[in-house]
Amino acid sequence: MAQKSASIDAEELAGRRFEYQEDRSLVEDLDLMDLTPGKDLNWLEDIRLLEEDETPAVFDRNSNSFIKIYFDIPEGREDEFARKVLMKHLVSGNSYGIQLKEKHCKFHQVELGPWVADSKSVGDNYTPRCSRVGSPRPTERRILLQSGLGDDPIGRPRKGFHAMTHSDDFPESIRYCIIGAGIHGLSTAWHLAEELKASGKGDGSDIVVIEKAHAGAGPSGIACGVVRNNYFQPAMRELMAHSVEVWESDPEAFEYHPVGYLQISYEEMRSDVATIAAQQEAIGYESVFVEGEQETHSYMKGIFDDWRCTGVTSVLHEKKGGYAHNMATVEGLLAKVKAHGVAVVTDTLVTELAVNGGSVTHVVTNRGVIQVEHVVAAAGPWVPKLWEMLGLPETPGILIEGEVFELPTWQFWALQE
Repeated sequence: MAQKSASIDAEELAGRRFEYQEDRSLVEDLDLMDLTPGKDLNWLEDIRLLEEDETPAVFDRNSNSFIKIYFDIPEGREDEFARKVLMKHLVSGNSYGIQLKEKHCKFHQVELGPWVADSKSVGDNYTPRCSRVGSPRPTERRILLQSGLGDDPIGRPRKGFHAMTHSDDFPESIRYCIIGAGIHGLSTAWHLAEELKASGKGDGSDIVVIEKAHAGAGPSGIACGVVRNNYFQPAMRELMAHSVEVWESDPEAFEYHPVGYLQISYEEMRSDVATIAAQQEAIGYESVFVEGEQETHSYMKGIFDDWRCTGVTSVLHEKKGGYAHNMATVEGLLAKVKAHGVAVVTDTLVTELAVNGGSVTHVVTNRGVIQVEHVVAAAGPWVPKLWEMLGLPETPGILIEGEVFELPTWQFWALQE
């Protein structure tokens, strides 16, 4: 009888060991900045050297597997080499998770990292097998999927696909123009429509949402869907608590699952997580903070009876929060927006923001010009393009302890996040 493995190993998935797991010279000179899409190293800060089966290892979240490292790692450079081995694994095309994405991904998304110029993408020409009676031919179904119609990635009919692909008439003028039909843009439109109606100052017909592709075509459509109040910026604490309340207001429409959230940390993070726990307690956000390696192990064992992780010295258990299915949430928001009479104009690219008297008076698109009173920029990673259209500073001076640092605007804000 074959022995059952309790771990998921990259070698096991690939059927072989890779040279860079054994030879340090193959990763020694790697430049992490050059290898990182978008030149943003923030996500790598979470990558640490771990241990699997008493062997140094790094975790590949794309395939939920450990990449063991067999060469000697210089003292003090443990995390550096963990990151280099991981990046070598990813850019070499050896990650089993990325291989699966290339073969099976059912919607257009970036293969690795954030969307940047010339990003390699997957899911562009997915052609599923159609065995059900009455199903469209593969070519027809691919067209339906690419246009937002048909089944979602797990085979259920899209409950809101008519609204998802519907593009309202292009307006000549409007009071409120929201750029971007992702989570932020649609949520803004929904709440603004409700507030206008409640205050007697208007309604959803005063709002248009402009989207260059279709609703959820950007990061909202590929987000992992985690709902939490677990950020290091104190200013976000009450905002995130309010956000969770919005998710709880209609879990069915948003396909929201309030299962809670666990922040499980090693010793170096304990003080930071303790700060988050204290801030949550101060605003009445229900959570449990457990400290100490043995105490943490016992707490986690009470939730997962097969818990075996070592080196963990704290856990912050948020009793609120959970997860949602991203595109189902987009569809739920879109339905709420449409119910309020908000116009959603898709396949429309903003090319210019005309400023007169210190404010935007016209939004110029590839379909025409809209006269506006107010503009909301909710374009996610494309906001820098709107910033550039407005002629705003490329490198603001950042004052830190009496010294001014010049940093590219969006690099600075990315580092803040």
